Amino acid sequence: LQPVRTIAFPTGSVVCTLWHPKINQLMVGTSTGVTHAMYDPRQSNGGVMRSVGKAAKKADITAVGINEVGHVYAPHALPMFKEEKFATTSKMKRKDRADPVKSKRPELGPV
Repeated sequence: LQPVRTIAFPTGSVVCTLWHPKINQLMVGTSTGVTHAMYDPRQSNGGVMRSVGKAAKKADITAVGINEVGHVYAPHALPMFKEEKFATTSKMKRKDRADPVKSKRPELGPV
């Protein structure tokens, strides 16, 4: 056997390889835990090709960011400054959708 091509990986050494004959793609696992997918756009079918052209999903502010910090509880706050407690985020989203300012609902024209 003779090597056909040598490819250098910047993230560690190759630990395992897997070639899938149906989608015609080569998966390579490295010692750092990173997985690389190698494919030919003209000959591969499905697999990694399905996600190559897609844009990244937009992050939801309720799932990431400011809400992970938690709430600041002020037990002696005045009633006008107390926030409502929601059991789930779906109830909070439902209430926010009903608010025309938060949902940025356009003004309705004459009917």
